[in-house]
Amino acid sequence: MASVVVTGIGTTVNMLINSKTKIKSGTKKGLSSAAHFLEGEVKSSIAGRRAEPASVDTGRFLGSINTAKKGSNSYSIQDGVEYGKFLEYGTSRVASRPHFRNSLNRSRAGIIKIVKDAIK
Repeated sequence: MASVVVTGIGTTVNMLINSKTKIKSGTKKGLSSAAHFLEGEVKSSIAGRRAEPASVDTGRFLGSINTAKKGSNSYSIQDGVEYGKFLEYGTSRVASRPHFRNSLNRSRAGIIKIVKDAIK
């Protein structure tokens, strides 16, 4: 009868455990960095440094933009003014200025890269 001896199982298990920990911590760091990057892109859009018209009159809207952690792997970039949705989606009298949607669409590749780099 032939026998097979397997060595290195403990090392392999430890490597897998360490990889899981690295992926978890990298994902958290990457998502946080990506959310703050997107916040900056939204602010740049509102300030008129992107394709959309500026939405700065008093600076209240621009100053209200912030990133909030919603869960272990979830962030929200939001405004803190009651009229933000009217600027984003427009009204019957005001054209939409989709700062959030356009910033997200423009930044998708950058966001993915930030998270991937944090996991490496």
